[in-house]
Amino acid sequence: MRRQSLLQTRQNLSDKYKLLGKIGEGTYGIVYKAEPLNASSRELNSRERSPEDEEQSFAVKVIKTQKEGKNEVVLSIATVREIKILREMHHDNVVHLHDVHVDPKATSLALVFDYADHDLHDIIKQSRQKPLTEYTKKSFMHQILKGVKYMHDNWVMHRDMKPQNILVVGHGRRRGQVKLADFGLARIYKDPIKALTEVERVVVTLWYRAPELLLGAKHYTKAVDMWAVGCIFAEILNTRELFVGQEVNENNAPFQKDQCDKIFKILGLPTPQTWSGMEHLPEYSNVQNMTKEREYPTTSKLHEAVKFGTGQSSVLLRDLVSRMLYYDPENRITASEALAHDYFKCEPYPRDYAFDEPNKEPIHFQKQKIKPLEDPAKATSPVDGTKDDDDGRARNAHMNLNARPNGAPMKRASVGAEGAPPNRPTQWSSGGQPGSNQSNMAPRSSTSNNLKRPLEQTAPKRPGVPSSTSSASTSAAKPRSPKQPRRR
Repeated sequence: MRRQSLLQTRQNLSDKYKLLGKIGEGTYGIVYKAEPLNASSRELNSRERSPEDEEQSFAVKVIKTQKEGKNEVVLSIATVREIKILREMHHDNVVHLHDVHVDPKATSLALVFDYADHDLHDIIKQSRQKPLTEYTKKSFMHQILKGVKYMHDNWVMHRDMKPQNILVVGHGRRRGQVKLADFGLARIYKDPIKALTEVERVVVTLWYRAPELLLGAKHYTKAVDMWAVGCIFAEILNTRELFVGQEVNENNAPFQKDQCDKIFKILGLPTPQTWSGMEHLPEYSNVQNMTKEREYPTTSKLHEAVKFGTGQSSVLLRDLVSRMLYYDPENRITASEALAHDYFKCEPYPRDYAFDEPNKEPIHFQKQKIKPLEDPAKATSPVDGTKDDDDGRARNAHMNLNARPNGAPMKRASVGAEGAPPNRPTQWSSGGQPGSNQSNMAPRSSTSNNLKRPLEQTAPKRPGVPSSTSSASTSAAKPRSPKQPRRR
């Protein structure tokens, strides 16, 4: 692969973008809000910027050089993987990677993403005081599924779906638009089946981790994403996480007893009759031991644990979420099937902009605070070795800047599940079946060719980031809740 297919010509970031302020900072980099220089013909501050100006905003993630073995590197394999995938993904509900810049001295790497004002985690937290309407909830759910369907149609598993990695635009004509973000753990899956645990033993944040991962399956499919989406939908409805287990880190073992306990209490105890093949999974004996210690319900109590509401619409919603949380990944609903579910065919109908319900007052949420640059010179030299008194937490779905680029696996994750589909197509499709000749992406010959061959053989274990990270395009730096587990 030629380097030019992945990276822009080495140049100063300041040749193209003006930095407006800092979104967040982590150990290994900083995220800034920025605008293109051609939009900076007049001096603008955050109070003077119009909605049209906001449409031109970007999030610039600056990654500093890190130690990888004996070498100082700025481009880790995990970062390469994310860039390769995002450069080929063009969809309204997937964050767009606009530019990749290496500074002339090769001491930092800058990734330029869409800017968004919120992540879904913050919206859910704010909804505890300002409840979301059914229209807004349904529109969020519909957009999330559209983004997931696009990924899966193009043979990509996200492997870290959670509210912190779902951005929400809060300004301009796209208010309320959802964008899936943080593809650092995403993988292209293929045939023949390969045990993905050979590369990353631990994937998916604990509270959103599918049961096949917890039971140590060696192979897994896109069904792990759909389990996580079911957990996210329940969280939107409850304004709280559904399965809140305490993680025990024992040599990164996939089995997490407390997480399984939380799942079994709500969904009932799985059996070989309800989950074909579970008795062959490596950690099945641990489940048997758990049943000797306490009794679990034999039927699902999901309707008691999740606030589905009342009326016919709530019955349909309950059915949809239940099918996302099937134990057996072979029977778990797909994104395509979920989008065709009757829940989305009844009023209120979902739209692409969740904040602006027809014939209703638009809703607004508190936006992140952008920290002004203390020295205007920093706007043209973002990585200068200085560090101001931030809290050190990078709340950004594309940031992952508190994690070692080639470090140990994240603390909040686990292993694999079931089979894999046939060979993925050579071209990314915008919809329909994989392999469709339709595409909404500009071809990039060099990058596209390389995407035919996944990087499983060489990619290191993805490091963890505090869950407080949310969008690279968005959220401000804040400390996370002490109760929530973190990736290591």
